[in-house]
Amino acid sequence: MQMNPNLSRRHHAILALTFAYLIVSSAGAGVAIGRGLPAEAMGLLQSDNEIWIEFMVGGGTALSPTVWLLALMAVAATASFRTDRAGRVATLLLSGLGAVTVIGALAEPITWRSITPETFDPLYLSLSVLLVAVPAALALVAFSEFRARRAHGARAKAL
Repeated sequence: MQMNPNLSRRHHAILALTFAYLIVSSAGAGVAIGRGLPAEAMGLLQSDNEIWIEFMVGGGTALSPTVWLLALMAVAATASFRTDRAGRVATLLLSGLGAVTVIGALAEPITWRSITPETFDPLYLSLSVLLVAVPAALALVAFSEFRARRAHGARAKAL
């Protein structure tokens, strides 16, 4: 794969991780909507709406955040291409969104039910692991890229 020489390896990883997360979340949403799994994060997200409505405008599903959060991630990933302050802010936003989605996935009871022997489900387990690992990696790599860009900007101002 040819890499854009103007982007760092971390930024290529950010784009790949964002894309991977969007795909995994979409798959998780499809499974959750198909099997009737509403978001239940710590019992706080309870709604009488249908699950697909919650995915579109509410709190998401048991296996995916809401679509507007996914759209915000896609916009932030696109904006992170910029080399100015807006690009740095978008990179920091991606890091924060990655951390928030990890917390959201860990707060879902299905994440914990999928690993217990009585309720073990390989599909739920694989989705849950990916819905924690991918955004965790995204948060770390994006924050590392933000720090590198901020340091580079400070050096450029000092010259």
